[in-house]
Amino acid sequence: MLFEIKNQLLILDIQETAIRKTMILKTNLFKIKHTNLKPHMGCVLISEPFLNEIYFQRSVVLIIEYQKEGGMGLVLNKPAGIILNDLIEGLENVEEIPIYCGGPVRKDRLFYLHTLGDILPGSVALGDDLYMDGDFEILLNYIRNGNPVDGRIRFFLGYAGWEYQQLIDEIEEDAWIVAENKGIPVFESEGEQFWRKSLLTLDKRYHQWLNYPKEPYLN
Repeated sequence: MLFEIKNQLLILDIQETAIRKTMILKTNLFKIKHTNLKPHMGCVLISEPFLNEIYFQRSVVLIIEYQKEGGMGLVLNKPAGIILNDLIEGLENVEEIPIYCGGPVRKDRLFYLHTLGDILPGSVALGDDLYMDGDFEILLNYIRNGNPVDGRIRFFLGYAGWEYQQLIDEIEEDAWIVAENKGIPVFESEGEQFWRKSLLTLDKRYHQWLNYPKEPYLN
């Protein structure tokens, strides 16, 4: 019995040490002064390295709408594991087009980012030659005619949403860095590699984040 109690105390001590280590790491990490940018349409949110929520861990989120009522964004780098070809008729003979998880809200709603501009009537300009949505039938004809998709169009299911003060609070709590989307590899990468490339577009003081593990208490 005494042996079991000692074992339990040892386990608790290990857990407490791990938590303390995590807190120290995060305290040191967040001594970095954040950018002075405020969230706005067309900017990106880059998650801090220890954020472990399933949709947002090591994520980059493009803000597509931001008003006093709240904000909307698309998570850029989380593949959904499905392709547009399986959802839309007439795409059987074109190269596979992956779909990404835009966020946890309205996961039945398809969004698309592109660089086609006025080719798609109704597109919303987000800045830096980046556009959202537009005439879907014209887009499908563009794809079916063999025009390039890779590097020009990316599809998403769902979006991320915040109430106005909710996003402000998360930024003040150091969950996100606000950055302009210039240099962000919107169509070039996915997964953690996308997050890492996005960090490299920021000031060098943020590059140390590249060295942090997802679960620092395991080190």
